Amino acid sequence: MMFPDAVRPAAQLDSDMRADLADSLAHLHAADRRLCRPDAVVVGRALEEIRAHRVLPGVFGRYFDLVLALGAGEIEDARRLFDEILRLAHRTPTPAVLPFTTDALDDDSERYARLVDLGSARPGFLAAP
Repeated sequence: MMFPDAVRPAAQLDSDMRADLADSLAHLHAADRRLCRPDAVVVGRALEEIRAHRVLPGVFGRYFDLVLALGAGEIEDARRLFDEILRLAHRTPTPAVLPFTTDALDDDSERYARLVDLGSARPGFLAAP
């Protein structure tokens, strides 16, 4: 995919966003010892996976929730989200059109609705096609 008149193709933007995501996760992990895992190799491998290939949208969604949890002092939620990101980082998504349902997206359906529908006056902004 290319954006018309874009300086960089979408693939480069994707790569840059994933590199920034990995850098931010590394910074959060180093700065907040409450997110520490006993095996730093696991963290390093997951960050390299994020840099190396496309990741599931839920990785980005969990990152936003992780930052919000840290800001709210919800350390157990932040630790759980960080661990989920590490587990999902190795999975490369395949392009698919899915209905916006809990059956198709599991917990991510609520997450995506919450993250996309911020402040919307219309409930149910996102719906199945």
